[in-house]
Amino acid sequence: MKTFILVLLACTFAFPQEKETANNNIYLELLGNGILSSINYEHTYSNNFTMRIGVGWVFSNSESNSGGHHSTAFFPLAMVNYLIDIYGNNYLEIGGGFLIATSELTFSDSFNNPNNITFVPTFALGYRYSPKDGGFFFSLAFDLFTYPPQVMPWGGLGLGYKF
Repeated sequence: MKTFILVLLACTFAFPQEKETANNNIYLELLGNGILSSINYEHTYSNNFTMRIGVGWVFSNSESNSGGHHSTAFFPLAMVNYLIDIYGNNYLEIGGGFLIATSELTFSDSFNNPNNITFVPTFALGYRYSPKDGGFFFSLAFDLFTYPPQVMPWGGLGLGYKF
């Protein structure tokens, strides 16, 4: 029995468990891929690939002869990102995906369609601070929205928590 306990202890010290990494992010993005603001959930599937889902929103006020009009538009979005490890918890982020415009509130007349649903491709290139074992999460990105023949440059700031 003593031999078994000694072997078990020796194996524990000889093969230590790897430190568990945090694979989930929840964050608020100002501007960015959700137009003006968005709330997002992201999961890391490997050391380099993440998948993100979120919802962005925009508020609009307008005046007409019949009075003031208030409109809210929600934009579900989905993205896949590739992270390049720069050093430690710092990464270069390259991503692509789409948002779904689900309202009459659009970027321009060319975005309108009869069903009021438009898929808008979006891309991101940026910096990310993301601790491997969890904690404060920060990102700063240059974004592009494309809807041929238009390309709209944009930027975003993400703040959240990795767990």
